[in-house]
Amino acid sequence: MAHASILISLIVCTRNREASLAQTLNSILTVDNLAEWDWELLVVTDRSSRDRTNSIAQGFADRFRNHVRLLVQPKTGKSDALNAAIGAARGDVLAFTDDDCLCDKGYLPGIRDVFSNPDVHAVAAREQMNLQEDVPSWLPYSLGECCWGEAFRELPPGEILFGSNMIVRRLVFARVGGFRPDLGPGGTGMAEDYELSVRIRSAGYRLYYAPQILIRHQLTAERLTRRFFVIRGYRQGVSRAHFTPFEDLHREWKHGLPAWVYRVYYAKRTIVIAWRAVRAHFAGQPAKAMRIALEHVGWLGSVVEYGRLKRLGIVQFPVPRPLDDAGRPVEELVPR
Repeated sequence: MAHASILISLIVCTRNREASLAQTLNSILTVDNLAEWDWELLVVTDRSSRDRTNSIAQGFADRFRNHVRLLVQPKTGKSDALNAAIGAARGDVLAFTDDDCLCDKGYLPGIRDVFSNPDVHAVAAREQMNLQEDVPSWLPYSLGECCWGEAFRELPPGEILFGSNMIVRRLVFARVGGFRPDLGPGGTGMAEDYELSVRIRSAGYRLYYAPQILIRHQLTAERLTRRFFVIRGYRQGVSRAHFTPFEDLHREWKHGLPAWVYRVYYAKRTIVIAWRAVRAHFAGQPAKAMRIALEHVGWLGSVVEYGRLKRLGIVQFPVPRPLDDAGRPVEELVPR
């Protein structure tokens, strides 16, 4: 069946991922996909990678010159890498996935199908988790699949785009700007996709869910440890401090109280929550203990980061405008 003529740019940013990058790129560069000419693959590497990631990416760019372009970033930071890719992309539709994901054989056809509708501007696609080990009994939520059903539909408020499988029209970035470098890996470590989703909605665009666009996220054993989830929860809290007013997350806060009152309150709360988590653990409820701990480390992360930003006098973060190789902002390149 013929599909609408849409140029698609697939974007993969990578750093220190020699173990998985080749699998990701091979899942895209299939025989069927290579027979089509309406797409390109941009691989953005970090010059500071310590393993063979850069040489692997260069090898794919050399082998598949008609489809693959390589961008080498001089500085570390996923948001900066994403913004460089947005500026360099030739496509009308930009599809983002991670360097530890495998794209399904229907990935590109699914994008063509969904974005043949000109009213669709931003899509969260389907994501399945491939786990190297069974889900630990202490994990308080499921890791099986990021899925909102089997039907294409609009996402309600509260549901967002995920950076591992999101597709956005290029013109959206011309209006709302790119990814914020203070967020995501290289910044707070998290939430660059969440914050962008909020801006896209605020600009009047709708977010959709498309189950026909599928990737499989590879989760290694190293990412199924308590330490990994505690660090992740703390970074989520730190990230929230960058785009959520303090009083919205901490409603017990009041103007005019001396700083020592807050310190005493936060110390007391930390002790109480830690005791609750320990009690649940020894009562044979590891998932409950972990849920309590994760809620607290996120809360603690936001408190600490609010204090740091206040000391530095930072009240807002600029939204970058992605630039092409000639230094022109994307808005000057749209429409094409």
